[in-house]
Amino acid sequence: AVRSLERGEKAKNKILEEFPNANITLMELDLASLESINNFTNKIKEEKIDIDVFYNNAGILKETQPTTKDGYSQVMGTNYLGVYVLNENLKEYFKSLNHEVRVIFTTSIAQYLYKVNHEDLLLSNDEYKTLKKYAISKRAITHYFLSLRNELEWTNVRVYLVHPGITHTAIIGKSFGKIITYLADKFMNSIFHKVSKASLSTMYVLNDLIPNGTYVGPRGLFMISGYPKEHKVCRRVRKNFNKTIEETKKLGF
Repeated sequence: AVRSLERGEKAKNKILEEFPNANITLMELDLASLESINNFTNKIKEEKIDIDVFYNNAGILKETQPTTKDGYSQVMGTNYLGVYVLNENLKEYFKSLNHEVRVIFTTSIAQYLYKVNHEDLLLSNDEYKTLKKYAISKRAITHYFLSLRNELEWTNVRVYLVHPGITHTAIIGKSFGKIITYLADKFMNSIFHKVSKASLSTMYVLNDLIPNGTYVGPRGLFMISGYPKEHKVCRRVRKNFNKTIEETKKLGF
């Protein structure tokens, strides 16, 4: 699932160079557009695409335009609302498949910084800065994971939450320009772990022995880096998670 089919094609070709027998199909999906999400999920249902693992990893850190196509904060609209609508659209379809489906959500260490504002869930107020919006969007994703974990406990759908730690990915380069990117590259590569190690949290939850509802992140200090380990979502982050989902449902999605 790719926002840009052109960039997706380049990524596909790069994978095929290393794994020539891979079977890869591209589908367009822009999480900042409810129309794109609906088109994507309708196609999955119409074509009866079989799904074993559904990995929710896309997200943005810095807004490149004032709002999404539907008028919401771009960060919150992409990182939380888009993911919420995507999975709500597919939830019953997942349950209709006659085998186990693993749904994985990606959170961030930033979720510990700010609470979700239930009075302004989609962050329409201009006072919110970039990091604050990102942090709130990631805490909201954790709240959605907790809600689904309870709702789907006795179904064939298993949900997981992963936290990759801190690593230098394209999200830095796309957001802050060449100088900041260069400095971030030097600093982060010397302090934090590499992408290959960060991705192990996701690989970990694909193990058949990992129980439903597991939260996995780095084992190092403050979950910044290290090999994957199972964690508990702390009480401070869990607080009022049902309220976040209640307020989201009131918006009519």
